[in-house]
Amino acid sequence: MAIVFRSVKGSALTHAELDANFTDLNNRVLAQIDSASIINMAKANSLDSAEAVTLITGTVDSNYIQARQTNFDFTATIDSAYVQARQVDLQRDSNFITNIITTSYIRDRQTNNLDSAETIALIDSAYVQARQVDLQRDSAFVTNIVDAAYVQARQVDLQRDSAFITSVITPTYIQSNQTTFDFLDSAETIALIDSAYVQARQVDLQRDSAFITNIIDSSYVLARAPSQDFLDSTEAIALIDSSYVQARQSNDGVGIDSATALSLIDSAHVTSKTGIGNNNIDFGANRITYANLYDSESLLPAAGTYHGMFAHVHATGDAYFSHGGAWHKLIDMAQLKTTVAAADSFGSFKTLIAGLTDYSG
Repeated sequence: MAIVFRSVKGSALTHAELDANFTDLNNRVLAQIDSASIINMAKANSLDSAEAVTLITGTVDSNYIQARQTNFDFTATIDSAYVQARQVDLQRDSNFITNIITTSYIRDRQTNNLDSAETIALIDSAYVQARQVDLQRDSAFVTNIVDAAYVQARQVDLQRDSAFITSVITPTYIQSNQTTFDFLDSAETIALIDSAYVQARQVDLQRDSAFITNIIDSSYVLARAPSQDFLDSTEAIALIDSSYVQARQSNDGVGIDSATALSLIDSAHVTSKTGIGNNNIDFGANRITYANLYDSESLLPAAGTYHGMFAHVHATGDAYFSHGGAWHKLIDMAQLKTTVAAADSFGSFKTLIAGLTDYSG
């Protein structure tokens, strides 16, 4: 039926006339805009995936991308979170789409003309498959095609994630773009900066062990050693080992023999280093083991010089100690027992005791 216009009628339209007008318009829209019309409109004004891929791969190759790259550190800024935050609706991944287009979303947009039973009876899987084009695939088809790799391949250069950047900028890529004068690989660096190169550029604070041992020798150490600070034998042995001695031997291959060493390290040298003979030495809980033996009484040292000294004289088999400027023989247990056994009275015991000889020196 024809639409009734108010300007033609000359008066207000009745409710029946208004309903008739809207019914006529609705029928015209339904008759002209079907699924085929929508598909034709979409094809006329958009690209399907095959056309898009052909356009991109035919124009945007690696040279195209390299020519437009900037010296920007993508890996530090453009990660996956950065990409996701800047994606537009046509670049969402499958998870984003399925979270939005749920069953509730579909039901809210269904028309009231058909219930679910009627829809299923008319639009079955065969019906849908026969009429699908690339823009009208179901979710399974779309998620199989538009996966993470598909999205990554179509992202622009400012939306790459770190994995893509590291796959492009490989060691080979870096080496091929290096200039001869600004970058060296490890082999070239080692060939240029060898031990001779390093030694030639060392300063006094960066010398090697050979240089240090040539400067800090025994004379250097002795000149700077404090007079009151001494090393005991354990510390000296720990410091002056065979490696230490070898490092300070002359370079003629001969070194120092025992006679030369003894002439250098004499009693005066030992006294100056240990303090023995010049200072009191506290050995703490440690024992001192030594042989203080003299062949005869005449060889004992001056008692006045070594007051309080104990010694043993091999010729007499007795022990002696110095006191009051003289050496005194100590009676041993065997002599005492023999003397006591020989006495038959106190008087005779006194006589025997008086007969014991003291030091005759």
